[in-house]
Amino acid sequence: MGDSLHLSLADLAALTFFLVIWVLHTLASDGKLISRVSLT
Repeated sequence: MGDSLHLSLADLAALTFFLVIWVLHTLASDGKLISRVSLT
């Protein structure tokens, strides 16, 4: 499963971390993150 990508666990974690940061940054730019945080 995913052997063709040759991704190690560290690479996968780094990619996931980068993706999360990018999504959060995009949401923050849209101003949606503010209302989302205020819900908690």
